[in-house]
Amino acid sequence: MTCHTDESPIYWLFNAMSLPLRERMNLSQDHSTLTIDPVRREDAGKYQCKVSNPISSTESAPVVLDVKY
Repeated sequence: MTCHTDESPIYWLFNAMSLPLRERMNLSQDHSTLTIDPVRREDAGKYQCKVSNPISSTESAPVVLDVKY
């Protein structure tokens, strides 16, 4: 998944909470791209990216990852 923004830092949310990075998850150097490999059923849910500064913060619309097994 890729978050397109000119702002930084970028944070990732999973089901509206801070994403706990697992061993199978990697972030690009600028944190704009989240890769999950291999994907497992526990990865299913809503993913969002969030950017913030001292004045405001903004979250993307959620993207739902549906894992078929």
